[in-house]
Amino acid sequence: MEKYLIILIDSLHKKMGILDSISDVCDDQDKCLDAAPPDIDAYNELMRRKKEYLDQLTLIDDGFVALYERIAPDLRDNVMLYAPKLRELKGLVEEVAAKTALIQAHEMRIQARIDRLVEMGVKKTSVKPGRSDVAKRYSKTMTKADHTPAIFINRKK
Repeated sequence: MEKYLIILIDSLHKKMGILDSISDVCDDQDKCLDAAPPDIDAYNELMRRKKEYLDQLTLIDDGFVALYERIAPDLRDNVMLYAPKLRELKGLVEEVAAKTALIQAHEMRIQARIDRLVEMGVKKTSVKPGRSDVAKRYSKTMTKADHTPAIFINRKK
């Protein structure tokens, strides 16, 4: 049982390392958005890296949950026997939860910045509709089913 607890603790340490890497990527994303013209290519590359880290986190979480569910009944029966390791495990879980909350808040700030950038871009382009937009609207207006036929018809032969 002691070995299983060590495995759980090690997995939480590894998760903390991955969360640190994700936090670093978020900082780099901020730098990309701070650039005079935002560096979208670098930002997209960082998103790809972040996805890889998130995939690793998912694997770690799945393994952690599977192992914990397997040993949980024995842990409940022998809490006093494994108390020091369980306290360490609880502390790490709390650290992981706190770090995860910080990263989520950072992600929300990044998303808000992106939304503002997109909104600014939309305002710039939506001032004057393009010719294709005008043509599409005209075409839709002219092809409506309830459109009345033309009054003036050339009946010359």
